[in-house]
Amino acid sequence: MAPWDIGSSNANTSFSTSSVKWNDVSIMGIQFRTPKKMIDYTRHGHNEIVSERLQYNEQGKYEKDIPQFVVWIKEDENENREEDDRWRMTKKAASQLGVPIVVIDREKYAIRETEKIKLMEEIFLGEKENTLGLRDEELLERMIVEFENNKTGLMYASEELKQKYFTDEKREKMIENIKNRIKEFEQNDPERYKICVKSMADILEGEINKGKSNVGHKIIDINPIFYQNLDEFNDKLRHLNENVQTNEEQVKMLGKKEERLKTFKTMQAINQTPYYDNNKLHSIEHIEKVIYFSSLLAKNEGLARKRYKFIISSCSIS
Repeated sequence: MAPWDIGSSNANTSFSTSSVKWNDVSIMGIQFRTPKKMIDYTRHGHNEIVSERLQYNEQGKYEKDIPQFVVWIKEDENENREEDDRWRMTKKAASQLGVPIVVIDREKYAIRETEKIKLMEEIFLGEKENTLGLRDEELLERMIVEFENNKTGLMYASEELKQKYFTDEKREKMIENIKNRIKEFEQNDPERYKICVKSMADILEGEINKGKSNVGHKIIDINPIFYQNLDEFNDKLRHLNENVQTNEEQVKMLGKKEERLKTFKTMQAINQTPYYDNNKLHSIEHIEKVIYFSSLLAKNEGLARKRYKFIISSCSIS
């Protein structure tokens, strides 16, 4: 579906699970993404996939699409499922559909995700070999995005798990380690420093925008650390860009200075030659100016060396 279809007034409401327009300012609006991107962009509790329940089977018959399993998320090692109405509903659904129940241990997966992000951090910090084959900017993105993915995933978890995994303090510590590592690059690897600064600015801005609707309306409270660090990396980026511009200007000025010096030496040589001693029509100063001006014109026109010399020789007898 083309962007103008997604952005139309009412045509897309039929694709929405909650019958909202794409630009509804009170919620996120409609966003079409791949399953992986849905995870990376969900920062407000949950996402939804619209699936067609009726489809053709392998024999070409039209039938209902039946899920492969029913999911139960295990929150606590000591939970008493039999007393939980949600567990009874889960068993009933599995029985009616004739599919198994898959139990997801939330803490087990939190530990696994913590270790995965920790490995990426250690690789970026230079503490471990890069066995993942990811570039610096890829490591930075996956570290921060996956941390936020998991933090969002714990939104409805128990307080015990929320205080144990993917906390604000752990996020701040990770970002602080990243900043210290990038600071090391400033002196010993300027190009790497530039890439990392640009990447961090893009990643942080991206996370801030994920908390807004399609039209920029804030949906969730965004942690101030994102704004603070975005400002810091944007300042570094501006400084880098200013330095690049300054260096380019210095090169241009140096080129102009060398050109002026070359011209001055040429004029000195003209003054020392007796060729113009008997010239009564124009002064030496006039002839020098004509030669200089003609050389600039020839250079700007990109004339070949032979034509360039011809122009200068012609001017020398003006």
